[in-house]
Amino acid sequence: VARSLAITYYRTSGSSYNCSASIDYFDADNDPQETPFYYWEIADDASGNNAKNIGFAGSDFIIAETQFNKWVRFTVTPRAKTGLLAGTPKTSSWTQLINNAPVAMNPSITINDNSYFFASYDFVDTENDPSDTPIYKWEISDELGNITSQTGVTPYYYFSTIPDKWVRVTITPKASAGVLMGTSETSRWINTNNTAPQAVPEISFEQITDGLYSFKGTYSYIDDETDEEDKNSVVYSWEKSPITYAGGMNGGEIIPGVSTSTMTLNISNTYIRLNVYIAAKTGKKNWGSCPFQSAWVWIP
Repeated sequence: VARSLAITYYRTSGSSYNCSASIDYFDADNDPQETPFYYWEIADDASGNNAKNIGFAGSDFIIAETQFNKWVRFTVTPRAKTGLLAGTPKTSSWTQLINNAPVAMNPSITINDNSYFFASYDFVDTENDPSDTPIYKWEISDELGNITSQTGVTPYYYFSTIPDKWVRVTITPKASAGVLMGTSETSRWINTNNTAPQAVPEISFEQITDGLYSFKGTYSYIDDETDEEDKNSVVYSWEKSPITYAGGMNGGEIIPGVSTSTMTLNISNTYIRLNVYIAAKTGKKNWGSCPFQSAWVWIP
């Protein structure tokens, strides 16, 4: 018996799409399954008008891009390798082959130190149609949400040195096949005075045995504009020093081979410090190559 008939489809290459039939095979006597017979049809609508027989084929059927918005169905004859070999044919419901428009997910803006604003987004297309160059529209405002002018800038970046303005970008995604133009999505407003995030690192430790310690580093993330942290960009390093260089960037020796927030180390009569490099997902991402540093901690 063939149960739970379904059709899925996706782009393969060029202008071809693969329609795939799936069934749930069941045999009351547990006879093993043999390859079923499939019979495909294509029609103009869900009622099967102007249906054409594609003929016997396998579980996958290739349809050209020009046939999108048609309706397809298949009839399957389940087969067993032993016992009663052929089951009763069963036909799926009509399924429309719709090509969906691309989507611009998570539109956002980042800022570098040279007053350049960069737009980014995630291109999503249900049928895996390849992306084309999107359309960008930049807007600038004197007050948050009060649009005063469109900049006329269309690349993925925008340059502005004007202080205390608000900038946002609208992105219209494009595909190079299938449905070409997607729905426009707009980022949130970013102030031109947007500042980079800060971190406040701290160290905790406990002694395991004489001279052997386990260390754990944590930090608080602070962003004046509440830009979300990019946690995948966090980098840790640890320093040691026989004396403390309070408030200084130099003098400590980087502990090799440790790039995580925890470590175990044989050490004594030494100061330890944690360095943390962070970034924001939007707005001004970071402070360049400068880390945020914890206070020196004395290890007796």
